[in-house]
Parts: sequence; C-alpha cells; structure tokens
Amino acid sequence: SPANVALANMTASQTSLTAFQSTAVSVDVTVNGQSASGTPVTVSFTASCGVFSPATATSNSSSKAVSTYQPSGCSGGTATLTASAVGASSAQTSVTVQSPTPTNLLFVSATPSTIYTSVASFGVKQSTVKFKVVDASGAAITAPTDVTVSLSTSAIASGVTFGDTNSTAAKTVSTDSNGEVSVI
Repeated sequence: SPANVALANMTASQTSLTAFQSTAVSVDVTVNGQSASGTPVTVSFTASCGVFSPATATSNSSSKAVSTYQPSGCSGGTATLTASAVGASSAQTSVTVQSPTPTNLLFVSATPSTIYTSVASFGVKQSTVKFKVVDASGAAITAPTDVTVSLSTSAIASGVTFGDTNSTAAKTVSTDSNGEVSVI
C-alpha cells in the first residue's frame, strides 16, 4: 500500500534573526506512523521571504530533514517557513527577522553634474543630488530612514545653498522606497 508520510515539529534553532544570520531548521518525518530512519523522504523547504540552502533535503537516520535558512532580502517582520513532502500535509514555523541596519550612504547621481555659482552670468545654477542608504551587503534600506545632509565649508564659501530653502543649514530628509534621498 502507498506510504503515509507525515511532517511534524518543524523548528528553527534561532527564532530571531538579523538579515545576515542563518539558522538550522529541522522537521520530523514519519512513514506510516513510524520513524522514517530506514525510509529516506525528500522534503522541500520554502519561506515567505529569504532562502533555504539546500532547498530540498532527505530525511536522515534520526528521521529529520534539515536545512539552513537565511533571511536575505527580508525587510523585517515575521517570516513563515514551510516544509513539504509528497503525500504529506506541510509543516510550518515562523521566525522574527529584524529590519536591516543602515551601514553606509552611497552617492548615486548629480543631475546635472556641473553647476555654476549664483553670481555666474551663465550656466545652470541648480543640481539634484541623490544618495542611497544601504546595509552591509550593499542592498538598499527600503524602510523610511532619516538622513542629515549638510554642505561642506568650501561649498558654503562658494555660495552653494539648498535650493528649496535657500539656506546653508543642514537638513534632514527621509528616504523613499528605493532607499534614496535627494536634495537640490
């Protein structure tokens, strides 16, 4: 008769992770109500965000299928982890993923790239300058993040001001959904 495969007790070694941590995830496997130690079963692992390595694993001599989960690409919150096998109801568990931490600010662009001081009799006088807030892997921080933008002493001495306020005072700007801020 066909085997009755069941998955139960899916657990993660760590239940709270940062974007760069990983955790072992295991699930108990039974065949016809007995330990699957003598009958290897292939189990597939998926997640609502992040990745498993390997994505499929075979149950071992302890009747467990084991994989490693990493929440890469998750923006924070709860990640639902799922194990499934042919002929079995899936098993689930969840882990908390902490929001990625901003670690760097990258220059993106200046449009136009050359401007002239306000006292010049010719040329473009304003430029939109963009920066991107990223995490340690270089991925954009998509959650709103405040960035303080200030002008250097030499820029101020040359007559540069912020275009929207006509001031040299530092300003705080919030990032957009791409992790970018722009100032004029």
